[in-house]
Amino acid sequence: MNKKQVIELHDIALGSGGIRGILAEGMLELAVATPETTLFGTELHDTLNTKAAAMMHEVIKLHPFVDGNKRTAFLAVDTFLRLNGYELKTSKQEAVEISLEASRCSIGVAGIADWIRTCIKRRPKVRPLRCFF
Repeated sequence: MNKKQVIELHDIALGSGGIRGILAEGMLELAVATPETTLFGTELHDTLNTKAAAMMHEVIKLHPFVDGNKRTAFLAVDTFLRLNGYELKTSKQEAVEISLEASRCSIGVAGIADWIRTCIKRRPKVRPLRCFF
């Protein structure tokens, strides 16, 4: 995912209300780059679950937007997983609870990754349409 996509998701997240605007562009760039972070050439987040969890955690904790950071973080993670052939199957209540826990520092990247592991499902492969004429 890139910064532009996350900004578009932020606009979608605020469809239900909130104040638009980027509070800290550098923090947004950092949050979006987090899944690809390396240390001495080794990926810090080496699974899809931990990459998604790290991005969610950073969008929530770095608070790059004026409003809607938790909603945007959840949409970004779901979109990231969908782009990689998976999706989250969870209730709205669970999504709210995990986001609130992250915002209160009650759960970190590893805990979010564990939660993702419990509700991630492979998306069915879509076969292309065949034209018969």
